[in-house]
Amino acid sequence: MASDPTNTLQLVPETLLKKRHDLDQLRAKRAAAALTNPLIPRKRVSDKSKVVRVIRPETILIQARHRRNYDTRFKRVQKKGMQKRAEKKCVTKVKVWNAEKEEEVDEKELEKQRLAAEASAAAAAAAAKEEEKSDDEEIQSVSEEEVDDKGMEEDKTDKN
Repeated sequence: MASDPTNTLQLVPETLLKKRHDLDQLRAKRAAAALTNPLIPRKRVSDKSKVVRVIRPETILIQARHRRNYDTRFKRVQKKGMQKRAEKKCVTKVKVWNAEKEEEVDEKELEKQRLAAEASAAAAAAAAKEEEKSDDEEIQSVSEEEVDDKGMEEDKTDKN
């Protein structure tokens, strides 16, 4: 077995063998491409060149469709500009005109004024409620004092 030459050779890793095989395939592809489509500088290309170009009919149809869609999209963008996708929520913008100042009022400013008015109204209502409560308490305390006074008078009459 020592005389067998295959046993004395060193083994080559599979990755190297695969890489070499891939490179061989690439060289074969390039050689085939050079035969069917020789590399000619662009300046020398003319009608007499032997370059054979095969175009499938599907590509012609696809290119026509792309061109048509692109033209439609281009015209739409020229008219309307780039648009966002449609949303379910409808947004309406309201412009508010202030007659006193003769100018347009900003919505945020208007909202702040409205909130301030609501806060002041709520504060006034709370103050009125507190005042009403205090009035009720005074009335009750006065009526209790009257009752107490009447009760004392009755006690005095009973003793007499």
